[in-house]
Parts: sequence; structure tokens; C-alpha cells
Amino acid sequence: MPDNPHKPEPEDSFPIDESIEFNLEESTEFTLKESSEFDLDDSREWDFNSPALTEESGKQGDSNQELVLGSAGALHEPSTIDELTGDNAVARDRSADFRLGSVIENEATSSSNDIAEQVDGTLAAAGSDSSIIIDVDAPLHGPWAETPDSTIHDLFADVADIEFPRDSSREITTWEPVEHSPNQNEHPLTQEPAIPIQDVDTSSTRKAKKRPVVLWVLMIMLLAGPAGWFVIPIMRAHIKYNEGVQLAPTNPDTALICFQEALNLKPLFPAAECEIAQIHIDRLNWEYASKCLISALETDPGCGKAYYLRGIIRHHDNNYDRAIADFSQSMNLDHDIASSAYRRGLAYQQRKKPNDLQRAIDDFTLATRRDSSIVGAWYQRGMLYFQLDRQQEAIRNFGIVLDLQPTHVEATFYRARSWRKTGETDKALHDMTIAIKLDPKNPTYLKERATLRTETGDFPGAIEDWESVTELQQDAEAFIQLGLLQIKTGAPEKAIRSFSSAIAHDPNNSLAYAQRGGLHLKANNIPDARSDLDRSLFLSPNQPLTILASARCEFHAGNPDRAIQRCSQLIQLDRRSVDAHILRGRIYIQRGDMDSAIKDLTTAIDLNKRHAEAFRLRGQVYFKLEKLSKAIEDLTRAIDITPDDLPSLLLRGQIYMSVQMPDKAVEDFREVIQLEPEQLDALRGRAQALFLVEKYQASVADWTSILAITPRDTTALVHRSRCHEQLGKFSEALTDLDSAFALDPTLEEKHKGELAELYLQRGSLSLSDGDWKDALADFTSAITADEDVRRAGEDAMAIVYRQRASQLFDSEGPEAALADLDSCLKLQPEDQEAMRLRGDIHVQLGNHQKAIVDYSALLELNPGDEDSLFARGRSRHALNRYKEAVADFTEILLISSIPDIAYTERARAHAALNLFDEAIHDFSEAILIEPSNLGIISPELADILRLRGEHYFADSAFAAAIVDFKRALAMDESLFPRVKSSFSQSHYSLGSQGMKKKYLDDAIDHFNQALEIDPTLVLALVGRGECHLQMSVLDTAHDDFTTAIAMKPVNSIVRARALLGRAEVAIARDMPDKAVGDLNIALKLDPQPAGSMLLARCYIARGQIFVTRENRTLGDLEDGIKDFETAIGLDKTREGTHRAVIVQAFIDLAHKEIEQFNEKPGMPMVNSAISHLRHVLTIDPVAADLIAAPLAGAYHRRGKLFHAAGNFTSAIDDFQEAMISDPRAREMVAADIALAFFQRGMRKKGEAAIADYDAALGFHPTLDIAYVQRGQVHLKLNSFSAAIDDFGRAIEIHQDNLAIVKDDYSRAYRLRAEQHFIDNQFAHAVADFGRAIDHDNSLAPLVKGSFSQSHYELGTARRKNKQLDHAIEHFNQALSIDPVMVSALVSRGRCHLHMKKLNAAQADFTAAIAMKPSDSILHAGALLGRAEVVLSQNDPDHDMAISDLNTALDLRPQPADKQLLAQCHLNRGKALVSRRNRTIDDLNNGISDFKAAIDLDPTQEDTLRIARSGALHDLGRMEIAQFDTKPEVELITSAIQHLRQVVQVDPQASSLVEKSLSGAYHRRGRLYHGINEYSKAISEFDLALATDITILDLLAADMALAYAQRGLAHARLKTASARADGITDFRKALEFDVNIRPIVQGPLAASLANQAYTELEKGSIAEAISLLEAASEAHPDFTQNRSLAELLRHQAMVTAEQEVILDLRERLTNFHNIQAPQIKMQPVPKQVREQMGKQFGRARQLHKIGMLEQALAAMNGIIQQGCAMPFHYYYRGIILFELDEPEERWAIDFETGSYLEACGLQSPADIGRLLIDVQGESRSLLQGQRNLGPSILVHRKQDRQKDREFQLAAAMIETERYEAKS
Repeated sequence: MPDNPHKPEPEDSFPIDESIEFNLEESTEFTLKESSEFDLDDSREWDFNSPALTEESGKQGDSNQELVLGSAGALHEPSTIDELTGDNAVARDRSADFRLGSVIENEATSSSNDIAEQVDGTLAAAGSDSSIIIDVDAPLHGPWAETPDSTIHDLFADVADIEFPRDSSREITTWEPVEHSPNQNEHPLTQEPAIPIQDVDTSSTRKAKKRPVVLWVLMIMLLAGPAGWFVIPIMRAHIKYNEGVQLAPTNPDTALICFQEALNLKPLFPAAECEIAQIHIDRLNWEYASKCLISALETDPGCGKAYYLRGIIRHHDNNYDRAIADFSQSMNLDHDIASSAYRRGLAYQQRKKPNDLQRAIDDFTLATRRDSSIVGAWYQRGMLYFQLDRQQEAIRNFGIVLDLQPTHVEATFYRARSWRKTGETDKALHDMTIAIKLDPKNPTYLKERATLRTETGDFPGAIEDWESVTELQQDAEAFIQLGLLQIKTGAPEKAIRSFSSAIAHDPNNSLAYAQRGGLHLKANNIPDARSDLDRSLFLSPNQPLTILASARCEFHAGNPDRAIQRCSQLIQLDRRSVDAHILRGRIYIQRGDMDSAIKDLTTAIDLNKRHAEAFRLRGQVYFKLEKLSKAIEDLTRAIDITPDDLPSLLLRGQIYMSVQMPDKAVEDFREVIQLEPEQLDALRGRAQALFLVEKYQASVADWTSILAITPRDTTALVHRSRCHEQLGKFSEALTDLDSAFALDPTLEEKHKGELAELYLQRGSLSLSDGDWKDALADFTSAITADEDVRRAGEDAMAIVYRQRASQLFDSEGPEAALADLDSCLKLQPEDQEAMRLRGDIHVQLGNHQKAIVDYSALLELNPGDEDSLFARGRSRHALNRYKEAVADFTEILLISSIPDIAYTERARAHAALNLFDEAIHDFSEAILIEPSNLGIISPELADILRLRGEHYFADSAFAAAIVDFKRALAMDESLFPRVKSSFSQSHYSLGSQGMKKKYLDDAIDHFNQALEIDPTLVLALVGRGECHLQMSVLDTAHDDFTTAIAMKPVNSIVRARALLGRAEVAIARDMPDKAVGDLNIALKLDPQPAGSMLLARCYIARGQIFVTRENRTLGDLEDGIKDFETAIGLDKTREGTHRAVIVQAFIDLAHKEIEQFNEKPGMPMVNSAISHLRHVLTIDPVAADLIAAPLAGAYHRRGKLFHAAGNFTSAIDDFQEAMISDPRAREMVAADIALAFFQRGMRKKGEAAIADYDAALGFHPTLDIAYVQRGQVHLKLNSFSAAIDDFGRAIEIHQDNLAIVKDDYSRAYRLRAEQHFIDNQFAHAVADFGRAIDHDNSLAPLVKGSFSQSHYELGTARRKNKQLDHAIEHFNQALSIDPVMVSALVSRGRCHLHMKKLNAAQADFTAAIAMKPSDSILHAGALLGRAEVVLSQNDPDHDMAISDLNTALDLRPQPADKQLLAQCHLNRGKALVSRRNRTIDDLNNGISDFKAAIDLDPTQEDTLRIARSGALHDLGRMEIAQFDTKPEVELITSAIQHLRQVVQVDPQASSLVEKSLSGAYHRRGRLYHGINEYSKAISEFDLALATDITILDLLAADMALAYAQRGLAHARLKTASARADGITDFRKALEFDVNIRPIVQGPLAASLANQAYTELEKGSIAEAISLLEAASEAHPDFTQNRSLAELLRHQAMVTAEQEVILDLRERLTNFHNIQAPQIKMQPVPKQVREQMGKQFGRARQLHKIGMLEQALAAMNGIIQQGCAMPFHYYYRGIILFELDEPEERWAIDFETGSYLEACGLQSPADIGRLLIDVQGESRSLLQGQRNLGPSILVHRKQDRQKDREFQLAAAMIETERYEAKS
């Protein structure tokens, strides 16, 4: 890469004058054989400068000097600075080249011989190595003015033996510049003189040039005769001019004198006038400078510098258009294109017309490409990109400015702003800090950095910057910003002082007053706040934030009216002020104006959908207005926006409670409590909500929390008592109620539940005795006493009403029972018996709709009830709801045992719905089930058959219709008149169908039957005639048709059919005229639209007659075609049938039209032919082959007509259609269509033209002019490859095309090469650059930069592909083009390094370093390369390598090349860890470098794995060694970390470090063990074992002792969890070392025993047994056998499963054979006993009322608790027996109860009474009886059947009573 990393872009935006040609043959060089030295007195060196050949002479190179003579004898200089200064000066090189102008103004010279002598002498003086360039176009004066060109050519040819080209026109003879080596001041890419690193000014084109005077004097002496000395004044003028040029930069006054003297000597001297103008421009004397330039341009209109300077003046005068024109002209004249482009870009930038900014960017781009050192162009382009928000491009441009001029503070500042816009705040801060260092007194930079620091949260830094600003300029803004930051950092007092300072500097600064007032307001300093805010509003009345703050101030001051006024003022000022609406809404809420509040808050929400406060406040208003759903919605939105919005959460939870959504309320209250744990409202709300969702224990916790905060809260006590009741904690519930009553005695009145319970019990007894009056009274009293039992009482009352209604129905009739039934169902809506009775009553009374309601309700409760379905079906049928009736009867049929009635009823419903098939099916099923139903059903069945026949007829099912008609008539002959029409029509329809299917005999039979039924049926006659016609029985057919016609049917279709039939008979008899007559009559009937198909048949028949008759005329064909078309229009199906006839007619017609066209060409005729032929294709696509040739010919003919008229598009279309129609026509059409495409392409531009040329060449591949034209279009479109291909093909076709396309050809190659270069296709770029130069050698300087860069890029690619030799070749090529290309040197060094050519690599890297490249990446790369060379040597000098790498890293090439930085860290790390006598610091630093390398380039991780792991391993081992001498936790921890990192870095190295790592863990474990940190020690030992299992023997004793000591520590804590942990630790200790048993067996056994008792207290008996057994095993002397036996026996007593009992018996027998006939029960906790009592009472009640399943579930719950008594098992056995369960299930319960009694457990005294209650009679039961007696149970089962009704009622009462308690 070049030294400058910012590669100039290709010159694709600069307009190139393609008209310039460089003809090498016209450059003439004279080589002299002798050299002469001139020793003149005046040996001083003179400076000369003339702009006339600035650009041309710039192409001069090497050290050879040229001398050019102009038209006035003036000497013109080359323009390169190198040639004029230093060791290459002319005075020091005597083999100078001379270039002699052809114009010599010398009146004394009168002959060619004289001139020849002078020239010969000049050449002799110049030397043999010199050359002369002849300017043959300069004007001649004196005696030579009339001299012919040929004479002059011959003269100079005679002198130097040169052959001149003969040309009548005087063109400038141009020459190829001589190559020269670039000067150090020249830019390496452009090879142009480098401008100093500063902005371009008007003096940038002024170059000091030195020229010895010797040659001038020499030429004068050679050329001058006595009259020739007139040249001396002009010479003196140029001397003065050059002297002025030298003095102008340092002494402009003296320079002005020199330039003026030059003008005095040579009045027409535009160069001197330009220099004078330039000095005056520098002095801002614009008017005088303008006059000078006007004069210069009058003298030399082609003076580019004059246009350039005039452009500067016009730019200054803001005349941008003219300035741009002048700079453009300067560029066209090739005057300093870089500076001119830069200046024009500035003009565009300031003119600001549409697209001007892009034009400015393009000009700055051109300037930088021409001269990449123009800082101003880079900077201005960066500024434009900054303005256009193209920040990345701006950053790149500012970066180039800073590379060229690191102290460019503005570029640094604006790059910082660009970084900020891209979000790169760190980089922005870095740049801004540099800008401040460059200009520390610039407040703008400090302000910008303060803003950046504020954005990054560095408020102290921002404060520091603003304080610096206040020191530099005492302005209010700085103090205000300082105050704002002090507010953010929590320093309001300092902020007040800052705002006060702002006010002191600017007493009218409203913002300072507003901010200070806001701070006073926050501090509740209302008077000062009001004063400041009022002052602020006085200064700036329309400041929204200040008005808002003032409103808040008034609100807090208790002035709501004034606050509202302020809010209204703000809203009027800014209707979108959300805060104003919210504040005013809040004030309205406080005043109770809810409507206004809602209005304001809604407006605020509409303005800001994310404002939580607005939603919360509006939600509060809706809550107050009891619009709860809206309140919830608003509060939810507030919470979504601000999840920790405590007021919203609390209020929404309360609303959820009010709308019975406790589960959601729980969540809201929970969120509030998490935010504020002692929030009483939230605690109380959650407690109530938890109770409602039956989470009673959680509710108790919340009520307890409330009581802890407010101990005298009676509400909390009452609520907690209810929770305790639900949990079965009755003692706690009573305690809470007692406490509440003690605090508030009035609460006792609220608990009357006991009284209500008594009323309910007495009411139940009265009901069982049939005393309905007393039962109703008691139930009513219960409800009056306690509303909580209303439901249970009402259910019992419902039973009373139902039973009384049943009695009234029997005794007094249905109407008398309705009132009681209504009352019953009102109380108990699901009473099925009441519903059924009321439904039956409604049916009897004719109220079917009400009956349906009752039956439907019954079916909802008892789906599938047959009686209800049957009754509802009949009621629905009675109400004409047949479909619903069908559904009911269908459902009955699925379950009914007597389905014939259901079938009969459903058949009638189906018949009513006209579902005859279903009705017939149902009647048939009813008859099959019960044949006696036939007599009843047959009339209905016959009528249904008739109706179905009619439906079949309507559905065109004629055969079925006939069958049904026959069956109906067989059942009932009286139906014949009703079926006659349909019967005959059915036969006719079947005949028609048979005729269509060609079953003609069958069809005739049906037609005959139809006529037998109805002789006037004309359709049957016509149909029969058509059958006879098809059978060729023409006479019969003719008779049928004639008879039908004679009947004169009214229906035109029928009559037309008859006429058509007779016509077809005539056609068959070859009587076309008669046929046409009938057809004409038929067509006049016009039976459309119903008879359109019939009409089509008529037209077809007539059309066939027309087109098939003999001697048909053209009119016949046209009439026939017309009939066919009419027929097809009426019936599309006819098209296929008669397609061939129609096609042939159209083809014949088209042939005739083509014949007429050939005779007399005309567009209408050929159009008609094409139309007819194409119409054939629409009729029959298969006919394409028939019409292909004629259609192609027609299109070809029409295309030629279009082509002749210049309508190329239409011509092309027709030619294409011709080829499409007949591919064989392509050869005929190709030439015509190619020419049409080409001619149309000439009219188009761009891609459209290319498309046409492509098409032309597709048809005519050798059309060379199309290639030429297409190539030129491709070139204009920048499609260079396509252009090259086209030009090449044109030349290939005809060599004469080379002269036409030569310029475009070379230009295309050059531009494509540039494009390849831009696209990084460097190989293609190199090839194309070479081809471009081959075609036009003058392009070499233009492509030089990209050419060398392409070679470099190719070398880089080869190097990446390991093709190092090829890479070096490309780098050599690049360096041959550009010897100072540092990037090529570094890359070549890399190749040498990879090839182990260390000396060559080191030479390259050292040479690159010596060049001191400004690009930090290149510099660092060279240093890295040299360091790698050093490290690759057999005995590397690590210190030298480290030094180079340190230097490279100090250059900080980040972030442009992280990989380079990573390589630097990688190699420095290797050098550090490989260093001789390395220290721990070296290892640490090396590891750090490795990590830095991986962070920068993660791909290096694999490369560094071994090196990193080795370094970490060595470091860890060194730290372990230090630990062994000085044990410290930090040291061994560090060693462990480093050793673990080894495995992380290289998992394969785990085996290498496991010994060291396990040893380190062991050491740290012992260290922890020594300080009694047993858990940590065990963890370390575990890690040691996990790392290296072979260390187990070494660790076992340490591990066992650590576990034992930790177990003892756990045991001392005496908690259940600690004991469990201790037991685990003791067991682990024994696992590691059995020798530790004497230490741990005692504590282990004790811990197990204690844990067993803990489990016993919890009721976990099995777990307790297991623990005691383990204790016995742990310590042989541990004697707890008796306790263990008791626990095992208790387990046997409470286990109900037989197999478990047997297992426990075996365990008891085997356990020391203990006999325990009597054992003492472990006491059952009180709360468990109470819960069991409650459950058992409920089970008894459920059993009493016959709800056996529920009773069984209750008993199972009791027994599963593990402490059931014998009677519990007896009772469950009774229930199982009554449920008809298998004997093995209920027998085991009896056996278990007996077994428990045998073990000494006594049943309660009331067990006998319990069984008596169950039996319903006085009976006793012996205790201990194993078999309770099946007879008792059977008796009980029978009783249960009798009392079913009572049991159900009692069950409802009992259930409701328990629910009420809950």
C-alpha cells in the first residue's frame, strides 16, 4: 500500500477531453554529436516562469533540461520543481536537451541558409545528447511571415536530417513526456508536485523556478545579427517576471515592482498580469486584481490561471455562478485542476442550489484525487458529509485531514461531533479532548465535551468543563448548564448559586429564574419560588415549563383557582401540554369536578399514550364514579407503563375485590406488599382475597401481620377466626372470636348461627312426619334468625311445596297444584319431579310452550330421559316445530324399548317437513315392528308416496316418480286425476333421456305411454318423430312432425322443434329448398332465450346447406359463415361439432383476399386477410399448420408496408408474427427484421437502444455497424466490457472499423481497468491497463497510481494464497512503478519471512521503517515484521524484538487493524515467556499479551493454546513453590486459578496439570481445615479428588476427619435440619475412613434417635421406625428396642391394607419376638382429633341421608390420617357393604377393627348408639365382634330404599349447612 493509507479514488468524475490525441511520430528529437561548454561572464542562475507551458512541460522528466523558444523569442520553462532546483539544476547538467520553437522573429534573417547556420550553431553548443522540439504552429513575423510551411519544414529537415509530416493546417506538435523519478515532495500516487500541508490558496500555483542565464545569452548570440538584438527587451521582461515569482511569497511589494517592469518591457504579458492580480487578491484589493485579469484574458483568452484567479474574485463577490464557470474553464484549460476543483467545490457549497452539495463533494473528490495533500478539500468534503448526516464518510475525511495535519483542530472537533452522531461517544470524547488540548481556551470545544460527558453520565467531568467555560467567558448559559448538572448530581444549593450567578450576569434571563424557582419549589420555599417563577414569566410570558412550574407552585400554596388559570394559560399556549392537562385534572379531582377532570386527563392520554400518572388519575376518577371496568382498564395501563406504581396497584386490587375477582386482587396486593411490606390496606385486601380463593393459611398469615402492626383490630380478629374455622383450627378460631368480643361486645349479636341450626333440625323432623305447616314455619324461622342458612332452609321448603302440590293434583286438579309447584321450583330450580309434574299439567291445559320449557329443563338435568323427550316432542309437533320434534323422537329411538310409537310420531313430523323418504321409512319401520299399524297408516302412506312422486318429478327423477305414482295409485285409485300430468310428463322425460342415450326403442315406448296417458301431449309427438328420424324412418318421422305442427302448439319452442325436425327430414331426402323454407319459419318464431340451443341447430342446419351446396358463391360462403357464427353465439357447444366446415370457409375467404392484395397492395386488404386467418386459430387451434404459410406471408407483406413508412416498431411486430406463425419464414424475414431493429435502435438511447441492437444482431450476426453503435452505447452506459467486446467484434468483421473505434476502444479498456480497480479485481485491472496503454501509450501517466496499486493488491492476494514467488513479482512491479510504496516493501518483507529469507525480509522491513511512514498501521506492520525476523533466528535477541514490538504497540494502530495489534501482542508475549531468566512478571505480562491478542483476534486462540497453557502452568507451579515456603490463601488461590486456566486454554493439557492442581486444592483444603472452615475444606478436598482420583489415599484421612468434625458441629445445633446434615456428614466420614468409626458411631446413633422422635412428633411413624433401626445398626449398644417394637405395632394398627398388616406382623415377630397385648397409644394432637371428629360427624350425616359415596370419601380421609379407632373401620365397612362392594373390601375393615380391639384399643361408649342410628331400630352390637352380621346390613339396605326421598332432602340440607359454615 502507499504511504498514505487513504487511497485516492479513480478519476471517474473528471471530464476527459477525448478529442486530444497524442501522436508520437510528431515528436522530433535531435541528437547532437558534440557537446560544447559556454563560459560566459554572467554565470549567475536566473529564475524563469511562464505559465504558457505549465501543463505541457509537466510531462518532462529525468535530469535532462529542455529549452523551448516561443513566438516572440521568449524562453519557456518546464514546470516540474525537481528539474529546476537541487542537484538536477540545468547549471549542473551540461547534457541538457533543447527544444526549439519554429517561430523566430528576426528581420535580419533572410534565408533558410542563415537560419540553418544559426540552428546548427545552437545544436553544436547544446551538445550531442540534446534534443530540440519544433513548435510548428507559432505565428511567424518579419520576412518569414509569408514563408510557406513546406519551406520551413524543409529548412529544419535540411539542418538536422529530420523528416517532418506535411500538413496544410498548423497544429501543435505534441510529444511524449520523458519519464523521471518522483521527487520526495511529490505525492506518491499522483506523481504531481505536492502542495505544502495547508489549505490551498491563490499562491498554490506559483512555483519558484531557477534557470541559468547562460543558455539565454547563448541563443541570442547565435540568432542575433545587427537587427536581431530587439529580443533583449523581451528577455529582460521574462527575467523580471521570474525574479518577481521568486520574491512574491516573501516580499510581495518588490515582486509587484518586478512584474510591473516586466509589463513595461513586454506590454502583452498575461502571466505577469496574473501574478500582479494574485498579489492584489492576497491583499484583498479585489477591484484592481479584476482589472489585471481582464487585461490578461484579453491578451490570452486561453490563460487558465487568469480564469482561476477571476473565479476567486467572483466567489468573494458571492457571484457563485460565474465563479463556477471560471473554475470550470480553468480546469478545461488544464490549469491546476486540483486547486480549481477545490475552489469550484467551495463555490457549489455556498451557492446551495439543488444538487450543488453533491457537485461540491464531487469537486472535492476530484481535488483530492489530483492532489491528495489538499487538506482543505478533505476537510470541506468531510463538512459536507457531516451536514448530510453521512457520518462514517465524514469521519473518514476528517481522519485523512488529521493524518495530513494532526494539529487541525477544526477537523478534530467535527470528527468528534460525527463520532457522537454515530453513537461512538468514547471516540467522540477522545477527539474532543484532543481538540481542547490543541485549543484549551476555546469555550465551544469545552461546551461540546461537557455535553458528551453529560450524555455518558460523567456529570463530574461535565461540571468541570462548564466551570472552565465560566472561567473563560462569564455568560449566563454556562452557569445555567452548570446548575442543571448540579441538580442531577444532587447539589441543589450549588445549583441555586449557579442560577443566581447566571442572573447576576444576565438579569433578564428567564430560564435562570425558572430553574431557581423550580429548586425553591422542590424545597417547599413557596414565596421565593413564586417570586422567581413570576419574574421568569414576566421576562418570557410564553415559556411552557415555567408556566407549569408556576401552576404547581400555586397548587401547593393552596391557590387552586390561580393554578387552574396557569394551566389554562399553558394549554392555550400549547394544547399538546400533557403535564398541564394532568395538573389541571388533579386540581379538578381535589375540587370534586370529576367530569372536568376526566376531560383533562383523557386529553393528556390522547397526547401521550405512555403517561402512567394520567392513566392512574383517570382510573381514580372512574373508581369514584363507580365505573369500575374503565377504572381497571386505566389502572392496568398505568401499571404496564410503570410496573412499580404502588397507588395504581393498590386501587386496582381494591376494585378487583369489589367486582368479585379475588385471584387478580391477590396479585396486585402482593406487588404492593413487595414494594412496601407494612402497607395495611394491601395486607388487609390480600387477606380478604386469599380467603375468597380458599387459601386460608395464607390469609391467616396476612391477618397475623396486620395484628402485629395494629393489635386491637377486631376486624382482623374476626376474619382470622373464620380462616381458622375453615382450616379446622377451632381452638384458634374461638380464641380470636373471644378476643374480638372482649374488645367490642357488640359483635356477639352478629353470631346467631346456633339458633338457625336448631330451626333447621326441627324443620327436618316435621318434614319427615308430613307436617308441612310446621316444617315451613321452622325453616322460615331459621332463615329469619340467620340469613347465612337461607339456602339450606329454602331447599327444605321446596320439598314441602312439591309434596303438597302432588297431593293437591290428585285431590283438586291440575290448576290447584301449579302455585305450589311454582313456589317449589322458585326455591329449588332443579327439582326434577316438580318440573315433570308441572310440565304434564301445562300439556293438559294446552300450554305447550310452557310444557316445553319444563321438559327441556328436565333434560338438562337428566339427559336422555325418555318420558321427557316424548312429551317435549309431541308439544313441539303441536306448535309446528317439526324439526325439533324430529330431533326429540330420534333421540328416543336410540334408547326406547317401544320404538314403533316413536317411529310413527317421527314419520308424521317428517311428512310435515316434506321429508317423504324419511317419513316412508319411519312408517315402514313402525309397520315392521307392529304389523297391526298398517290399516291406520296406509292412507297417510299413499298420499306421502304421491307427494314424493311429485318431488321426484320436480327433481327430474322420472323413473322414481313413475314408481311412486304407480304405488300410490295401487293404494288409492282416487289419486289418478292428481297425478295424470306429472305421470305423462315423467314418461315423456324418460323418453327424452332414452333418445339422448340412443335407446331409441325405449324412448319410443315411453313416448307412446305418455301419449296413452295424455294424447294431446305435443312434446311426445315431436320426441317420437325425432326418434324415427334418427332411425331413418323418414315417413313416420314426417307424419309425427306434421301432426305436431298441425296441432299449432302455443309454445314456440315446441313448434320450432317440429319445423326443424321436418326440415331435417327434407335434408335427408335431398330437398334443401323445402328444408330452408321450414328453417326460415322456425327462425322467425325466434324462441329465445329458452330455445337458444334449438335456434342454434336451425342456424347450423341452414349454414350447412349454404356452404355445401353446389356452385356456391362468395355470398353463400359469407351467409353460411354468418349462420355458423350466429349458431355458435347461441350455443358454444356447436363450435367443436362444425369446426372443420367453418375453418375451411374462413381459409377460402382469406386466400381470395390475399390474391386481391397481390394484385393491388393495400393495408385494408391484408389486414382483413390476417384477421380471417387468425380467426381460424380461435375456432380451431389445430388448424395452425393449415394457415401457417399464408398467415406468415400476410404478416411479412404488412411488415414491409410498415417498414417503408418508417414505422419500425409495427414492422418488427409483424415480422415477428410472421416467424411465429411459420418458423420456416425466418430465413425470408431475417434481413428485413434485422434492418428494422437496427434503424429503430438508432432512434433510441441507453438500454433501449442496446436491446434493439441485440435483436438486430440476433437476426444478422455479421452486421458490423450494429456492433459499432452498440459498443458506443455501452461505453456511454459505463458497460466497458460489453463495449470492448462490441468494438472487437466490429474490427473482426471488418478491419476498416479499427480507425472508427480506436479512441473509444482504448478509452473503454482504461475505464474498465479503473472499474476493476474499484471493485478490487486487480488482475483484470492490470490486464486492462496494459491493453489500454498498448492501444494508446499516452494513457500511461493517467493510470500510473491505480496500476501500481493493482500490482500491490495482486501481490497481497498471492501472498494470502501462499504463492509467494508470484507475490514478490507483483510487489517488485509495484515498487518499480512507485519506489516509495511502503506497503509493497512491508508485504514483500512478509513474503521473504515466510520463505525463510530472513536477511531479505529484514532489509525490506528496515527500509520501510526508515521511511517513517505516517500511516501507523504500515509503520507497526514493518516493526512487527522485523521483530518476527529476529524471533525466527537461531539465537533470537528477545530484547530487540520486544523493543520493536513495544514501539509498534505505542503507535496504537487500533481500530483499523485489530489483527495487526493482535500479532504484536502475540509475538511480544512469546518473547516475554521465552526470555532468558524470565521472572513471574515476565510470565504475567506474556500471558496478558496472549489474552490481549485473543481479545483482538479470537482466531489466534488455537495458535496460542500451547504457549498460553505452558506459561500458565509454569506460573502456577512457581506460586505453589512460594506457598510451600509461605502459606497464604491468596497465593494458593492464584496458583489454582492459573492452573485451572491451563485446562480452559488447552483441554488436552489437563493430564499435565492435574497433579499440580489437585495438590493445590489439597493444600488450600488443609489451610481451611486448620481454621475450622470444614465446609470449605471438604469442598477443596472434593475438588482435589475430582481433579486426580489417585490422590484418594492421601486425602482419605483428611476428608474423614473434616466430615466428622462438621457433623459434630451440626449435631451441637440440635435442630432437625442440622441433625439431618450431621447424620449425612457422619456417614460420609465412615465412607472415607472406617477407622474413624469409634469417633462418630455414638454421635451418629444419637442423632438418628433424636431425628426419629422428631419424625414421630410429626406423625411420620414409618420414617421414625427407619431412623431407629439405623440407630441400632450404627451403635450395637444402642438400646431402643422396646420403643421400636411399640412403633411397629402402632403402624400395624393404623394400616388398613391386609398385605401391609401381614408384613408388619412378620416384622413384629422377627423383632426380638416381642409380645405386646396391650400398648399405649401415642397421644393424638388436639387439632387432629377435632378435625377427625368433624369429618366423622359429616360422614354420619351423609350416610343417614343416603349419600354413600360422599360418606365413604369422608371415612377414607379419616383413616388415611393414620390414627383411626376400631369403630372408624367398622363404619367404613358398613358403607362398603351397602354400596355392594366385593366382600374382600368390607370384610378387611371388620377384621381390622376387631384386631385393633384385640390389641387393647377400646371404642367409644356410643358405638352402640351409632349403629342403632344407622339401623333405624333398637339393636346392640357386641364389642370385638369380627362379623357384624349381614342380616343387619341387608335390613339397613331395604330401609334405605324406602326412605329415598327423605334421604335426598336431608343430604341437601346437610351439605348446605356445611357450606354455610365454610
